[in-house]
Amino acid sequence: MTTYLPPLPPELWLKIFLLATTSWCTRTIQYEPFDTTDYATEARLALQTKLALVLVCRSWWEISMELLYEEIWIRHGWQALQHAVDRKGSSFGRYVRCIHLSTNPAGTYGLIPAVITPDRILESCPNLRVLVKGKENTAGSHAHLTTDSYNHLRSLKRLSWCHRLGDQDLLQLTLSGTLCLETLELTAPPPAHYPRPYLPRLLITLPALTTLRLHSLDYSMMHQMRTWTLPSLTSLIAHRSPDNGVTLNAILVQHGHPLQKLEFGANLQFFMSDVIVPSLVRCPTLRELNYYLYFTSSPRVGFEFEHHSLECVRLHLKHNPIFDGHERMLWPHLQAHFEFFVGPALPSLDRIILHGGNWDTLIRDVAFRDMLEQIRSREISLETPDGSMVEIDT
Repeated sequence: MTTYLPPLPPELWLKIFLLATTSWCTRTIQYEPFDTTDYATEARLALQTKLALVLVCRSWWEISMELLYEEIWIRHGWQALQHAVDRKGSSFGRYVRCIHLSTNPAGTYGLIPAVITPDRILESCPNLRVLVKGKENTAGSHAHLTTDSYNHLRSLKRLSWCHRLGDQDLLQLTLSGTLCLETLELTAPPPAHYPRPYLPRLLITLPALTTLRLHSLDYSMMHQMRTWTLPSLTSLIAHRSPDNGVTLNAILVQHGHPLQKLEFGANLQFFMSDVIVPSLVRCPTLRELNYYLYFTSSPRVGFEFEHHSLECVRLHLKHNPIFDGHERMLWPHLQAHFEFFVGPALPSLDRIILHGGNWDTLIRDVAFRDMLEQIRSREISLETPDGSMVEIDT
């Protein structure tokens, strides 16, 4: 006797498909420490899955089209894409949450027109939440935003912007129309692109911006950002600072006061000079400091200094080849960091959270024993990212 199994409702299939496909545009916008997600690979895998789902049957096609158009790339074939999201009645534009400009999903290739004008596509996507403006591709072509584009970006929550020559005014116009923006990612061009400082023409206020991620910095970007008003900014991630922290320092002078979380990337530029103490001085309400232990210079306090708000330090143990074969340099480096943690400069520090790397081996090392004893005497807890306590045997 054949057992009859009723078909699953479309809502349940949609939930299953959502679990099978991950997307940048559906990720949380909130700051996550040491986020190194490979979004290009993630997007490629999600796109492949979505393309397979729509080919299974008619019912799956109808369910999956919402997911297929959730994240789109404006590149070759953009006229057909414009027709799909713009047509009346069955427009797919309402499904779009994330748009990539001038970027290719990993594993796809093809000729791209010299100039793409995406204004009509942007206008047809009222639920757009994420815009990724990448660098020019190898053919030198790009999606050309116009001064009218910013009128269609008022619903943006997240903007990832890679500078091109001549983008300065366009970035200002875009930001002026994104009052709901919560996360902003900026990548500066090589310094030669901007021989002279850029003087902004607009005063930018981003009332909802909470997270600012700087993949690279230059003087032009610094001059722009110093004129911005960011009343809600709480998290700043600096992946590199090419001038011994000069541009980063200038940004913190302007926007450091409301910051609660600050992260330094895994870049040797942060190893050249102390960025920790100058940053703490300019961020008086900072509660969490996160950095890669082997890529960040040890703090140097040459004056009486106390920071009364810092409660948590997250340390990532990513390997740095500069220490290979240099044990004598490694331990003084570690000791200087931990002496700063347990010293008088950070009276409110009560948690050190250990990320990445082989912390177990380091903690069991005899040379680490004195540091652990000082941590215990200060009643500072060592934790893993999931909140578990690290046992200290001394």
